[in-house]
This record gives sequence, structure tokens and C-alpha cells, in this order.
Amino acid sequence: MKKILILIALLFFGFGFSQNNAIENNPTVVFPEIHDFINDYDDILSLSQEVILKAYAKEIKKQNNIGIIIVTVPSISPYTDIYDYSLDLAKQTTFGCIVIVVCKNMRALQIQNCDAIVSKLTDEETKSIIDHHIIPEFKKGNYFIGLENGIREIKKELQ
Repeated sequence: MKKILILIALLFFGFGFSQNNAIENNPTVVFPEIHDFINDYDDILSLSQEVILKAYAKEIKKQNNIGIIIVTVPSISPYTDIYDYSLDLAKQTTFGCIVIVVCKNMRALQIQNCDAIVSKLTDEETKSIIDHHIIPEFKKGNYFIGLENGIREIKKELQ
């Protein structure tokens, strides 16, 4: 009986410590509040640019029933990888099916696609959009144009 209790305790603790995700290991991680299509917490967009991007996102939502949210953040701490951060952020919201995360300080960008749209927008297509339409403008400091280009290309792929 004692051996069974020890085995159960070890299994319980093993599952508790096997989590490798930053949010699971650190319950104090606080993600920015997703309140709209555009959530510019790093202040890289002007108000008029936010309005334009929001209009594109609303149009895509209306035409395809697929939400797109953009979140800019000054830091992804305690995360070190934008992919993990964006994946966990996407899990925290039911607002969108596509989450675009920009961390200017890290020079990092990630687009997370929900499983429901992978047939319409594959990871390879997403990577191409980032590499050919967003990053070239980001390198010039044109964050709005890069995001605008990205949303337009996403819209084309979803049609």
C-alpha cells in the first residue's frame, strides 16, 4: 500500500513539474487586455493608422467570419520566444482567429493562426507574408505599412 501511495505522489508531482510553458510555470504572467482588433500597447501606430487597420480587420471579419487582432507590446517578459508568447496570448482570447504580435524592442513578429483556418492560410503562406510584405517595411521603420500589407495579404489568402 505504501508503495502505491509513493507511486501516486511521484506521478502527481511529475505531472506538476513537467509543464514547460512560461504561462503554466509562472501564473503571474499578465497578458495585455485584448479589447479590440488593434491593441497598440507599444504606441507604434497613430490613432488614424489604428482606425485604418481596424477597418480592414472588421471587413475581413464581416466577409470571412475570421477575426484578426494585432497586439503590439514593449516586452514579452518573462518569455524569451515570440512564438511561445503569441501562442499563449492567442489562447487567452476568443476574440480572433489570427493573432499578430509585434515586439519592436525585440525586433520580433509572429502571426498565430487558429486551427480552424489552417486550410485557408497555412504556416508557409503566413511565413511568406511576414518575409515579403511585413518585414521589409518594418526594417524601414514603417510599422503601419508593414501591418497594412500583412492584413491585405491575409485577406487575399482567405478569399
